[in-house]
Amino acid sequence: MLPRSAESIQHTLADWLVVVEESPGPETPPILGCGALVPLTDTLAEVRSLAVHESQQGKGLGGHIVLELLQLARARGFPQVCALTLREQFFLRLLPGDQAVAGAFNDKIEFAWNSEVAELHGADKLEGITLRDTATGDLRKIDATGLFIAIGHDPRSELLKGQVELDDEGYVLVQPGTTETNVRGVFAAGDLVDHTYRQAVTAAGTGCAASLDAERYLADIEHGITVSA
Repeated sequence: MLPRSAESIQHTLADWLVVVEESPGPETPPILGCGALVPLTDTLAEVRSLAVHESQQGKGLGGHIVLELLQLARARGFPQVCALTLREQFFLRLLPGDQAVAGAFNDKIEFAWNSEVAELHGADKLEGITLRDTATGDLRKIDATGLFIAIGHDPRSELLKGQVELDDEGYVLVQPGTTETNVRGVFAAGDLVDHTYRQAVTAAGTGCAASLDAERYLADIEHGITVSA
């Protein structure tokens, strides 16, 4: 359902935290990590889109991002923060070796460790979720009015095989700094070309870039300018 007022729009906007490198180099990416705090209700927010660059994994950056989001939740007046993860190790490996950090997690976030969604409940709207323990198979029901599902990281490029150049993982290859593929007049954007960030905002940005590249390509043809392959 679309928000009905400016207040409701503001309420549903995510607070983003992005960690950047002040002096990026060949071995250091400009963005090191990110995370978002998304309001679900007036009393509950969710930690979402937590990502750490591979060069920073195991260094505690993910844990510090979540701590910052917890402090932000406290400042926004949310008494509860939740996160759902299939594997306990996913979050535990992000934690720096600090008991204070672990304590902040236990105090502010309710984790559904080793869990997957087994069933949704509700008639006209979501009212609850049944979770299945991936280790024991046990089921338990929790009250919930919102559910967000990640679709994974496999690029859906099956129809492009043999049409444009792909890498070994199935991502479409583009010319550096552009959205141009190896086929003239074919441009690629979004998660289909993005190994690293896979965020809606970055996908939208490359989508805009692809449309501009396509527009310029067609304009060049219209004006009789030779378009390189």
